[in-house]
Amino acid sequence: MYIAPWLVGFLVFELYPLIFSFFYSFTDLNQRFKGINAFRTIYYLPSIMGGSVAVAILWRFIFSRDGVVNLMSARLGWQPVDWLGSPDWALYTISLLTVWQFGSSMVLFPAGLKG
Repeated sequence: MYIAPWLVGFLVFELYPLIFSFFYSFTDLNQRFKGINAFRTIYYLPSIMGGSVAVAILWRFIFSRDGVVNLMSARLGWQPVDWLGSPDWALYTISLLTVWQFGSSMVLFPAGLKG
């Protein structure tokens, strides 16, 4: 009864990645083979899911009403802006953060996969 969660965890998080990483280490990723798009999707998932919460908290701190961006703009004499709460600025702020967060990894991962 108590070994079943351990066994499932071992199979899913240890054995399965070990076998497939061994298989893909001998595969030339420049060639088109069946399943390459699924492999790339699975490869990107940890990057998208893992850092999202931590990065969202960081951006919320930076762009809050009394955050770093407004403190710097106050030193320049500008009025503080509610970057995430204002309908005029929220879409632009979120779009900028989305492009910044995933843009660099989408350049680096394919380059690493192709060698």
